[in-house]
Amino acid sequence: MLADHGLLERILTSGPLISSVALPTEESSVHSLPSSLGTQNVTVYTRHKPSCPKNGEPYWKRCRCMKYLYLYKDGESRQVSAKTRSWEKADERAQEIRDSWNPVRQLERELQTEVRQSESKQIALMDAVSTFLKGSSDLTAKKPHERNTG
Repeated sequence: MLADHGLLERILTSGPLISSVALPTEESSVHSLPSSLGTQNVTVYTRHKPSCPKNGEPYWKRCRCMKYLYLYKDGESRQVSAKTRSWEKADERAQEIRDSWNPVRQLERELQTEVRQSESKQIALMDAVSTFLKGSSDLTAKKPHERNTG
């Protein structure tokens, strides 16, 4: 069928196939993206027991073998245990790590921490009033020479 339309002849005589592919130029929008977007990744995989029927299939999710995380960031890679046999829990852990690498998420966590700290320092109005009244009644109950004036 290719020969009927002359396509086969054009493919064979056109030279190397790479010459027909448009390569991105320096001005391409891909180059304007931050380089950090492609230099970090967290992947869940399974380290199967030798007796597991799915041994040799690292992305099989449903067995009860230990799950591990493959971390790649800034040209360095590591494999760490997800400390679970559940793919879902390992995937949650992977997302936590991805979020820890995300600068926006880091700022969100810092803001939440500051809000929690400021909330813990707040005192209910009724508690503050009762503390004040108790302190003022203690002051009026003391004799003038017992009061601390300084």
